[in-house]
Amino acid sequence: MSKNAGKTTAMNYVIKKHSPDTLALTSIGLDGETLDQITFLPKPKIHVFKGMIAATAKDTLKHANFSYRILKDLNMPSAMGDILIIEILSEGNILLAGPTTKKELNKIITSLKTIRLNILVDGALNRKTFAATPLIDLRLKDFTLIVDDATKLLINQKSFQYLNKLNINLEVIHPLMLDLITVNPHSVYSDSYDSDNFKQALKKHTSIKVINVLETE
Repeated sequence: MSKNAGKTTAMNYVIKKHSPDTLALTSIGLDGETLDQITFLPKPKIHVFKGMIAATAKDTLKHANFSYRILKDLNMPSAMGDILIIEILSEGNILLAGPTTKKELNKIITSLKTIRLNILVDGALNRKTFAATPLIDLRLKDFTLIVDDATKLLINQKSFQYLNKLNINLEVIHPLMLDLITVNPHSVYSDSYDSDNFKQALKKHTSIKVINVLETE
């Protein structure tokens, strides 16, 4: 969810585990660039294979190192041109640029689902909603907050405890189905952790499979 957490590395792992002709890719915002646009740290590239489908902005294809053909222009403007659906014709690295709103993303996913079975979305999900939880007026308590899905509640432990203190219950309309948790024990900001200890600590709190994709064949 956060920056430099290993999302693209995990995505490349999932791509390798699936047949290319079953996959379609898109992104929330911009992903696949050489350097992070905020931290200026090196980023892993999104690797694509022949047969895959992608939805990305037109300008990202100017320097593509792979062959492709345009299947559809979605007539959806973005900062880097209209969003196009393309078919990958050779192996290479792709720069993905997609919409910034959930409404536009849903339109793209709907279009991709008519072509491919599995849709992968790269990018950091919305962290704006509920970011200012500690600022809630103390008079607001003893109620249930209902949101569309859990990505609208990206809050830290302190904020969660604050909500409990106010007796504010959290519910979602569309529960998320979590099949796998990938861990990244390395930090670009502070000390790193022992990978095995990190995984074991997480496994104490969940029954979902936990892996480090860089240690998995």
